[in-house]
Formats: sequence, structure tokens, C-alpha cells
Amino acid sequence: MNILIFEPHADDAAIGLGGAIARFSDENHFVFSVVVTKRKDLGYRDETKEAFDILGIDGCFFLDYEVRRLFESRQELLDDMLIIKKDIKPNIVFVPSPDDVHQDHSVVSAEAVRAFMDCSLFGYEAPRNEPQTHHSMYYALDKEHIDKKVRAVECYKSQLPSRIQMTGGFIRSLAEIRGAQIGRKYAEAFTVYRYVA
Repeated sequence: MNILIFEPHADDAAIGLGGAIARFSDENHFVFSVVVTKRKDLGYRDETKEAFDILGIDGCFFLDYEVRRLFESRQELLDDMLIIKKDIKPNIVFVPSPDDVHQDHSVVSAEAVRAFMDCSLFGYEAPRNEPQTHHSMYYALDKEHIDKKVRAVECYKSQLPSRIQMTGGFIRSLAEIRGAQIGRKYAEAFTVYRYVA
């Protein structure tokens, strides 16, 4: 199965679904990520590649849009999504949750709904940006998946330690809460935009 992830910023996939990515990789699915915006310091690309190696991501695209300016490039982003869709032929696509209020995340989600009408489309969690959540899908994980997620998030040294959602303690606690909600030790939670069977 081909799994495609759109992350508005370079650390979003590791934070939002790093455990699921590790499990997808363990299950021999092909996982691709698209980093939509660029940061001023280009060191983030090395951090991203290091994190992706830990999680087992098979391929990555950097689109280099301006941070917090995506609303000005909606059509171009949609066009890029359609090109990537044609190349990857994804079965499942992950984007930020519809509850996410960050302006870049909202644009990516809205354009993905348009671009991937024929694919299963799920929204991943971004705890810092979601004043409320409406999770309708949970993905059970093992300790090894959460350990890889923590190690991957720790690769983003340029973002640490200023963000609590990037600490190992927070990541493990949230995974335990999501796991408890489905009677498991660990899980990650998602919103279903569309499920295509």
C-alpha cells in the first residue's frame, strides 16, 4: 500500500503520526512525505531526513512554500498535490486534522480534500493547534513505535526545547491517553475525512 503524508512544516508528521509511520514501515507499506513549507535555516532538511530514516519513510518531497503564506498559493499547492498524486498513486493520505487552527495546516487540509477525492483521507493530531478534537479513528501502537517516534521528534533540535508537545514525556503520555481510549497501551488518534474501500 502507498501512504502519502502532507506536513505543512518539517516536524508535523513526526509529531502527529510518527508512531503510525513506524508501524506502517514495519508492515512493509511504502510511506512518502511532502514537506510543504521551508524554514529560513536549511538545517531543517538534515533534521527531517534523520527523523525520516528513524521512522522508515521511503521518500520525501520539499515544496518550499513560504511559512504562514500558503493562503496566497492555494492553487499552486493544489497543482503540486495533483502532480504528486499522479506520481505516488496513494491509497491513503494523511493531512492535518480539520480541528487544526494553524493557517498553514488549514490550507493544506482544505486543498487535500479537493485533490484526493478518490483516496482515503485522514487528519492527524497536532495538540498545540487543536482547541477541541473529534477523533474517529485510533491506530494501536507498540512501545517500539512510540520509542521511534520520540527519537524522530528529538531530531528536530532547532525546535527543542521550546515546545512541550515535542518532549518524550508529552509524546508518551498522549500515546497512553489515546491507547486508554481504545483499551490498548498506546495509540494515535485521527479524524476521518473520507474512507475509500
